[in-house]
Amino acid sequence: MSAKIKASKQTDPSVKAWDGWESLSSEFKESIAFNLRLAQSASFSEFRRITEEDGLKPGDYAVLRMICENPGITPSQISTANSRDKSTLTPHLKSLERQGLISRRKSTEDRRVQHLFLTPVGQDKVAVLSEHAKSHDAALDALMTTAEKRKLLTLLVRIARWQGA
Repeated sequence: MSAKIKASKQTDPSVKAWDGWESLSSEFKESIAFNLRLAQSASFSEFRRITEEDGLKPGDYAVLRMICENPGITPSQISTANSRDKSTLTPHLKSLERQGLISRRKSTEDRRVQHLFLTPVGQDKVAVLSEHAKSHDAALDALMTTAEKRKLLTLLVRIARWQGA
């Protein structure tokens, strides 16, 4: 990335990752990994924009949604399902707990294991964030046809599975 692009992005938060795309080398333009990163950044930035008043990040929603759909899930199970390192997940869970969104309960079989649950406040937050997520997904869906979406999802799953191969 040129110094000009890097500097403008750092000093002006309205500059988006895509703004400097034309000045990139063809190597970057043809890179699946680089373009996946730009797409993720654009998607997360937009989701963050629509959820910032709720004080949560895109990753918070994913973790809260997993707990909502799997009451009693363990941190290890979230780590595996979400491809997150346990060392980064632990402070994340502590933050959600401090915000009163989740609670932990020790396992009756193994006191070292903690099960995670949404608090009533966490349940309310997931309901609001789910509406934001639906809106966000609808905006992404509008960028492509149904067939293109199916193909994109198939390719993304293939890439995600390749990581563990």
